[in-house]
Amino acid sequence: MPVRVLHICEAFDPGGVVWWLADIAKILPRDEFSLEFACWGNDIGRRGEEMQALGCRVSAIPPTLGEVFQGRALRQMIRHGNYDIVHAHLFNLSGWLLRHAYAEGVAVRIAHFHITNDGRPWSPALLLRRAVSREIIRENANALVACSNAAFACAPRLRRSLADRVLSYGIETAKYKAQTTDPGLRGSLGISEDARVVGHVGRFFTQKNHKGLIKILSHLRDLVPNVCLVLVGDGPLRPAIEKQVASNGLSAHVRFLGARTDVDRILPAFDAFCFPSLYEGLGIVVLEARVAGIPVVASAIPAIEEALDGCNGSTLVEPVNYREFASTLARYLKGDRRISPPEGWVSRFSRQNSANQLAELYAELLRAARFNKRSTAAVTETASIGTTLRHQAQKLVDWRH
Repeated sequence: MPVRVLHICEAFDPGGVVWWLADIAKILPRDEFSLEFACWGNDIGRRGEEMQALGCRVSAIPPTLGEVFQGRALRQMIRHGNYDIVHAHLFNLSGWLLRHAYAEGVAVRIAHFHITNDGRPWSPALLLRRAVSREIIRENANALVACSNAAFACAPRLRRSLADRVLSYGIETAKYKAQTTDPGLRGSLGISEDARVVGHVGRFFTQKNHKGLIKILSHLRDLVPNVCLVLVGDGPLRPAIEKQVASNGLSAHVRFLGARTDVDRILPAFDAFCFPSLYEGLGIVVLEARVAGIPVVASAIPAIEEALDGCNGSTLVEPVNYREFASTLARYLKGDRRISPPEGWVSRFSRQNSANQLAELYAELLRAARFNKRSTAAVTETASIGTTLRHQAQKLVDWRH
């Protein structure tokens, strides 16, 4: 029988963790692993049907306080699914949802950390909520996984852990390496053929620092007058960024493409990739850009330093040093357009390597859970025998007296 795994994650919309999960689901052997997904939200996302076509059950879990505390829908799913493993990917919320898996007797409960910060503004109430959430994770998870050493350092240590592991993302490296520039690609994106193109892929959230990205463009336009910034993604901050672009007189230099599922096809249109994030767990799009041969200028933060360690064609800059970002991008834009990364670095972040590590982790956790169960049973049996012997001894003493 295949190992039954339930992933609790966001909806399958473009980007981030769910993209990695979708890629992994395609290549894990179906006869060894049965993957199902509970999407925390009101729908399963744009790629949800694609996952269902792979034979994976994908369901939406209503993101309500009632579901956090009582978990009626999630508990029913766990009860009917008879899962060996529940694998949660929702940062501080994971513990609350793994609590329901614990109550339903799931043997392996993984809290997986994909980021170093949730981006919420500090307040005493938030600090208290985080502390409680982390304590709930400690109590209800029995395995801790992170996408990088940086993310692992920010995760809570568990009280009873079967295994702690850093598991890097993997991407379909062959697909990104094989992409070539379509002669009509730039035209289809509204970009002139003589432009020098800087790309960015990311949701419009504070973490991605789009405000800083527009400041970088303001400096870069003085150095490379025909520069064009292409923004792939969507999110709540997009209207504010569109307003910032217009107020700075940069509308002719920026293209908003919205959320896309064909980032691999778009990447060859870029001459350089800019990623000034304020914090990250690792940065999948940075991996994709470099595997595609696009030079990268990114924030000098621990997770990205870790991701690009040993990779040429990349430069790290302090996140708010926008002039340095611009001057570094200008050097790349005036140089060679494509810089192939080292093969050893590429293989480290391959989808197959990541899937192999995940399969090995699941096997290790199930062995450890079975061993713990046997050990607990043995201790219980020994204690029972000891109690019986004490009772017999007491009876003998009573009889002799």
